[in-house]
Amino acid sequence: MITLFVNRHTRTPEYTEATVVFAERKWPAIEPPWRDNEPFKSCIPTGLYSLQPRTSAKYKNHLVFIGGSVARTKAQIKHQGIERYSCLIHPANKANQLQGCLAIGNTRGEGGTVWGGSRKALNELLALMARFGQDSCDCVVRWV
Repeated sequence: MITLFVNRHTRTPEYTEATVVFAERKWPAIEPPWRDNEPFKSCIPTGLYSLQPRTSAKYKNHLVFIGGSVARTKAQIKHQGIERYSCLIHPANKANQLQGCLAIGNTRGEGGTVWGGSRKALNELLALMARFGQDSCDCVVRWV
């Protein structure tokens, strides 16, 4: 199984920038800044997660982080004592469009803007995962 890496490298009061790496392919990424793991406000904590497929009317096909202090659904919080849920990789153009989630793109913008091609980049990642026979994968979120 191929592991996806979220390599964070820049933090500001407005956003966190990273590079997402999967199977030698790289995409620029944007997240909210660290806000003490506050649900729907903070980027997710560093650590090891499982990325699993998810579908919704709003984002279509995308990915959800599961593990550590992050659950897939709100119902799991009550039963497992987990702090957050629904931390996603979904299309977005700016950090202020993300509620504790992460977006990838094909070109990096400046000052918390992603950029272009967020939906296209996510579709590329999902297709690459499928090509390697993976609909889910391990994910390492770290500072580099």
